[in-house]
Amino acid sequence: MLNRWGPNVKEMSAIRKYLATQSIALNQPPLIGGMEVDLPRLYQTVQQCGGLKEVIEKKRWTRVADAMKIPKSAQDRVTKLDDIYCKFLLPYDTLSHGELRV
Repeated sequence: MLNRWGPNVKEMSAIRKYLATQSIALNQPPLIGGMEVDLPRLYQTVQQCGGLKEVIEKKRWTRVADAMKIPKSAQDRVTKLDDIYCKFLLPYDTLSHGELRV
């Protein structure tokens, strides 16, 4: 149990690895309303809502925030989720399926 390597850990490892190639530091997970944002879960949630283009065009960030259980009392939760996705996950999202391997 000490060295778990489940799907979430694999995805986070791939995200970190790709961000390192882009010189983007991810020392600590981003926070919204005092909660850590689970980047692999955010990525999967956006994909389940139709992808980034669909989320932006149909204004589904509120649905994404609700699915991520970000408190509604968190200031600018929708804007912050968008910013976090664009900063940390958009470069990863643009990779082809074959490049997404760890």
